[in-house]
Amino acid sequence: YGFTLPAEEAAFVPTPHIVLQRSVTGSIAIDERYRLALQDCIVDAGQGVADPLSAPPAIGAVTDPAIAWAAPLDFHGLTVFGAVRVREVGGSGGIFTQPFEVLDNQHGCIKHSSFATGPNRLPPNHFCVTAPDARQAFVSERHNAPGYAQLANGADWRIRTLGPGDDAMGAFGFLRDAHKWINLNVRLGEFM
Repeated sequence: YGFTLPAEEAAFVPTPHIVLQRSVTGSIAIDERYRLALQDCIVDAGQGVADPLSAPPAIGAVTDPAIAWAAPLDFHGLTVFGAVRVREVGGSGGIFTQPFEVLDNQHGCIKHSSFATGPNRLPPNHFCVTAPDARQAFVSERHNAPGYAQLANGADWRIRTLGPGDDAMGAFGFLRDAHKWINLNVRLGEFM
């Protein structure tokens, strides 16, 4: 926290909350005495859907990312290109392209999210899908490219339509694209 004396850090009681909304960020290294909240965000560690797992994790601890656990995570509408390793989690509408590990998998809940194939360690989850049964596909996985982190038409229909509010999972779910396409098709059918 920027304290110079260990006694000052021990006496510091509040838990700092780091809140990001509608942001694109690189890897987040954050230790346990914090709390992380992400809403409609993209966290990019450069590890896409078909890429092999490598360091650093997209969300992990500062001290030792391989064995330590990052701060508790709350999310709504999140796309993560890389592994996640957190102490506890709660949220909805996430797309995770690499393994997701939670230390306390008895508490918290994840809803309407998509997980990568691999050694996931998850808390209770509802209305979630896992690759390869639900194919994850993006227009582009490269930052600054057109369509970056937007779901491709080749993505599983459940990822595109069964997120929070019966719309897309991930950082762009707030755009309500599934509703727009359904409404457009209804109007076209009525017109014809």
